[in-house]
Amino acid sequence: MNKRITSLLLCFVMVFSMLATAVPALAAPPASSCTYSIEADKTSANPGDTINFTIYMQQTGKMNTLEGTLVIPDGLTFVTGSGKLEDGIKTTLGWDSVEWTPVPNMILNGFGSESFTGTDKLAVMKFQCTVDNDATAKDYEVTLIDLVADDENYDTKNPTCIPATVTVTAAPATGYTVSFDANGGTGTMTDVTGVS
Repeated sequence: MNKRITSLLLCFVMVFSMLATAVPALAAPPASSCTYSIEADKTSANPGDTINFTIYMQQTGKMNTLEGTLVIPDGLTFVTGSGKLEDGIKTTLGWDSVEWTPVPNMILNGFGSESFTGTDKLAVMKFQCTVDNDATAKDYEVTLIDLVADDENYDTKNPTCIPATVTVTAAPATGYTVSFDANGGTGTMTDVTGVS
């Protein structure tokens, strides 16, 4: 009887010791990731309007490189000279370089020999677009492609981008309309400027 109790106790001790070593392995930290996002200062615009955009990044783990190519859809025009890195972003990341190269490929990139470990959503740069006068009334997405976000071992952080969506509405009507009564008599002129 004592041997049976001792055997059962030993079994319990072994099971509990195995669980104690296995549970930390099961509770591994979340995978390293990086999310870029672009936000606009307005969700709808008319032809001729200027829209202000901000590019953000938010990551987990360690990050040593970032890169993305800005894509502006037809119907929106990038305002030359408007692309500006956020003040102090290079210092905030602690990196050797953060650059914006508008011509010819609109590439935002940066790298550092020291890892950035912050997890806050950081504004990286700002830029502007104008809505073309002949832009079709529809939704337009401004995004980043060819994304790079690596850690100190050059392992990818599976970067993604949340694009900005702006709805362009029809251009406001301008000018006058002329209508006549049914008998071809006197006519009226109506100012439709600003009437959509």
